[in-house]
Amino acid sequence: MRRPMGEARSGFCMRLLLNVVIFLLLCVDGFAQLEAHNPWVQGRRAPDDGLVPECKLKSKYDGFLGVAADPDGRAFFIAENCVYTVTDLGIVRIFGGKNTPYTPKRPRALLVDADDNITLLDDNGLTRLYPDGQKYTLLADASKVSGLAADGNGNTFYTVSENHQVYMLDWDGKRDLIAGNGKDGMTGDGRQAREARLHEPTSLALDRDGNVYIVDGTLVRVVNGDGYISTLVGNIYGGLDTDGIPAGYAASPIFAIAVDDDSNVYLGESECIRVVDHSGYVRLFLGKGPYGERDDNHLPAAIRVRQPVSITIAGDLMYFVDAGPMMVRRIGSDGYVTTLAGNKGTYDPVQASGERDPR
Repeated sequence: MRRPMGEARSGFCMRLLLNVVIFLLLCVDGFAQLEAHNPWVQGRRAPDDGLVPECKLKSKYDGFLGVAADPDGRAFFIAENCVYTVTDLGIVRIFGGKNTPYTPKRPRALLVDADDNITLLDDNGLTRLYPDGQKYTLLADASKVSGLAADGNGNTFYTVSENHQVYMLDWDGKRDLIAGNGKDGMTGDGRQAREARLHEPTSLALDRDGNVYIVDGTLVRVVNGDGYISTLVGNIYGGLDTDGIPAGYAASPIFAIAVDDDSNVYLGESECIRVVDHSGYVRLFLGKGPYGERDDNHLPAAIRVRQPVSITIAGDLMYFVDAGPMMVRRIGSDGYVTTLAGNKGTYDPVQASGERDPR
């Protein structure tokens, strides 16, 4: 028996509405499952070439403050109040927003170890986040902390700029002074680092031998395994902002520092990244080239950058944040520069097969 036209239309509308609701619930559940799987996004891996095509970040996500990488070369980075990682699914949000195990508050630095434990510095403190969802507070008050670094033994190093000191926390959170007597200055070379004066230390890095590299104003100071301090880059009398000169004469504001497996020291400066190699000379590594800051697939010395504020190295891969155009960039094992996130600032973060981040 035929149904009245109005009843048929009503039934069709109800079925359509039900299908739409089911579709939306499946999408939300899919996103929740994607973001709930850890570490961090379980079973996923970094894409073979390290790139995620069309994973671009809109201007509202500006504010990249830090980038880190695990020993396998998978990148993790901060964008505004969230932390993202890069897998073969795309750029995936792991902290911040819905369906994530931790809500950062103004995150500004992070570390990742071989077990994918993440140490995050934000206004909540300095917190170690485990892949099983547990967390451990290393410092409840980290408002004065700036730079972070870690060794392979579970120790975390950090700077307190206004106190002119560098500290180490062991795995259980026990604190030990590494450098700085609490007085402002740039003296003390050749003595125990605890007796030396530092001038608002910021960024940190460690090499494979456990030497601690400290960005100390326009200097780079080094604390060796015996606890003695020396100056690697710059001097208290100033110097020349140029390449091809001994590191002891170089002087330029330094935003970031990283050390590779061969103990080459990379310095993020205005419009470039320089490197100090075993010869003890400073040379240009990246920047000031003929190609624009948004151009990809060029060698490091051929591109331009504005302000590299965070650098991390994992094997033969380097990641850095350019705070000018708000981009996370990568130097691959082939030596070429590509953009990981933030390119041109025109798209939302994407996940999996192009779906938008469901925040």
